[in-house]
Amino acid sequence: METIIGLGQAGCNVAEKFMQHSEYQVYRIDSKKRPGKKFKLLPLQKTHEEYEEKCPSFKRFFGNITDECLFVLAGGGKITGAALRILQQLNSKSVNILYIRPDISLLSEIKKRRERLVFHVLQQYTRSALFNKMYVVDNKKLQEILENVPVVGFYDKLNELIVSTMHMVNYCNNTDAEFDTFSDSLETARISTFGICDVETGEEKLFYDLQKPREKLYYYLINQDKLEEETGLLGHITTQVRERSDENIRSYFGIYSADYDNDYACTIANSSMIQDEFFIDV
Repeated sequence: METIIGLGQAGCNVAEKFMQHSEYQVYRIDSKKRPGKKFKLLPLQKTHEEYEEKCPSFKRFFGNITDECLFVLAGGGKITGAALRILQQLNSKSVNILYIRPDISLLSEIKKRRERLVFHVLQQYTRSALFNKMYVVDNKKLQEILENVPVVGFYDKLNELIVSTMHMVNYCNNTDAEFDTFSDSLETARISTFGICDVETGEEKLFYDLQKPREKLYYYLINQDKLEEETGLLGHITTQVRERSDENIRSYFGIYSADYDNDYACTIANSSMIQDEFFIDV
């Protein structure tokens, strides 16, 4: 069972979406009280620095975590000052980061500086292998993918897309493929994002504009009847994936049986490059 840990309002909102699936245990940390178990209330602080300086111990709170965990947070908020202190208390675990980038153009200057600082520090720690992976998603890109999102429930729709895609990938990684070309992933390509693909056209929409991806993994969930009857399916998928490969990008795919009426495909793109490295302003 994978553990999900949400920090702050946005991180907790995403983490709570995983609760609909029994495969996850969800922990939440916020400065505003939330109902339910596995919740830790952080005292409200005035500054980003105070959240770091006054971060409490989580030893008892994390006492039952024994497996891989996903730490979820969004950039810009004061509470992200506690992120590294909390992550230090998970240093004996296998940790992945899910980092949600807000629409930078809508942030105040101080929030922009906080966001850039946290974003780059977490990437540096990930690239040095302190964390396994750092998955980056951009709310602006998610809005473009979903197109006409209503004001009421706006972030709820974006969070549903993130969690449903991640759950689909987790399902595939824990299920035997009907056919796959997967190989060992590049050890140095630890900065990543997710995406969705159109099975018919091959159109790909990433959740973050990842710079210089070196590797892409594609997961196709196909109706069982179609897998048994459509003779040209493997060639169609192989052609799609081959067209996305070149001397700089290794691409692999797996095909999985599904009970869905419609076919789905999603992807993970991995890069070795620190993203937006030349835009630090702290």
